[in-house]
Amino acid sequence: MSEFDLEEMRWNCEMARLWIQGHFDQYKYSEYKRNKEA
Repeated sequence: MSEFDLEEMRWNCEMARLWIQGHFDQYKYSEYKRNKEA
């Protein structure tokens, strides 16, 4: 495996983590809003 492959993998992991975190926060926020309105 080359140095580039490792960088690429680390970058993908970071992006996936940020993406999941973003979606999770969005989900929590909409749940919170729905509970408040109910």
